[in-house]
Formats: sequence, structure tokens, C-alpha cells
Amino acid sequence: DELFSADTDYFALNRVIKKTAKKKEFLLLVLEYPEIPLHNNTSELDIREKVIQRKIRNCFRSIRGAKASDTFLSLMATCRKQGITFWDYVHDRVYNLQKIPSLAEIIKNGQPELDPP
Repeated sequence: DELFSADTDYFALNRVIKKTAKKKEFLLLVLEYPEIPLHNNTSELDIREKVIQRKIRNCFRSIRGAKASDTFLSLMATCRKQGITFWDYVHDRVYNLQKIPSLAEIIKNGQPELDPP
């Protein structure tokens, strides 16, 4: 409460403090639920890799190349979110090892116990 009741000599700052105080309960939810991210830019992080790749390449030579790149970046992001190494997943798929379930199964059923590669 002390943090949200500060009074300064700056009108704009006082206004922001009052506005923030109204959202105190919502802002402090992270203390009750530590799994809540401290940021709201998850979507921005998801597209960051694509933007970086676009800047590096400047353009694609074909629509198929753009789609292939999008597919790989999507797989990489999904693997990262599920705690799976992308290259282990691709290796498992290319060599048909079947040690790692499909990403659809993992998302549906939760993270499986994986055998070491």
C-alpha cells in the first residue's frame, strides 16, 4: 500500500500512481500465481525470430521457400514452448525413430518422459 500511496510534487506522476493503485490487485496476482509471465509480449516474442530471418534474407525466392521457412520457424517455436530440442525432434522425424511423440500429441497430453537421444 505504501508504494501505491506515494505523493510527489509531479502532477503527471501522481496521476499514474493513482491509476496504478486501481490495478493493484491485478498487478500483484503474480505473487499468488508465479507461473504468470511478468510481461505481456509473448506474441511479440513468437514473431521475433521470423522478423530477424526476414531482415537477414531480405526476401524469399519463391512462395514455397517462404512457406518452408514459416513451417520451420513454427516448429522451432512449438518445440521450444514444449521443452523439446528442435534438432532432436527433426532427427526423430527424419529417421523415423518414434522416440518423441508428435507435437500434436505432446500439446494434447502434456510433456512426455523422453528417452535420452
